[in-house]
Parts: sequence; C-alpha cells; structure tokens
Amino acid sequence: IDDRHDRRTYRMDFQDSTGASYQRFPVNDMAFRAYYEDRISRSRNIQRAESQVLANLRCADRVYLRLGLTRPAEIGGYDETCWSQVTGVYTFPDYLGGKKFTDFDW
Repeated sequence: IDDRHDRRTYRMDFQDSTGASYQRFPVNDMAFRAYYEDRISRSRNIQRAESQVLANLRCADRVYLRLGLTRPAEIGGYDETCWSQVTGVYTFPDYLGGKKFTDFDW
C-alpha cells in the first residue's frame, strides 16, 4: 500500500514463471482492493492486513495476474505513454472465498 499521496494506492511486486521480477505495479482490480480494505478494517492495522493478504496469495495452489495497459497519459513529468497495471488477481483456491466486489463494504 502506498499512502504517500492524498489517496491510498495498491502496488504489487511479483515474479513471473520465467523468473523475471516486476516491482511496484499498480493494482486496479476492484475485488482485490475491496478485499484488502476489508482486511484493514477488520484488523485495524495495515501491516497485519498486508500479512493476511500475502499469506492468502502465497497459500494458493496457483496465482494468475491479468495485466493491462492504461490509456496514454502523462504522469509525473514522464512523456505520454501507456502504463502497465494489474487489472485482475485470481487464485486457486479463490482467495475471496466466493465473494465478489459488491459483497464488501468499503
């Protein structure tokens, strides 16, 4: 979680099946974000919530990330470009326990 600016942003570091590493990818999967916020609300502690979320991802048999591109945008002095982001987080078994985005209050 990145709280440096006015709003909370979610970022993910991951490694693909070839061993290539990727850092600080923004996560825009609404179900994942709602689940994370629910964990923060229940534990009342961001670090504890992060540990719970990461434990659920690490315990999964398989984890798939859907990656997407943003529309072209200028961000922070960089030239206009399409930025990469995580648009879906899927695990087997399902880390959401069958819930969907609208099942969370946030």
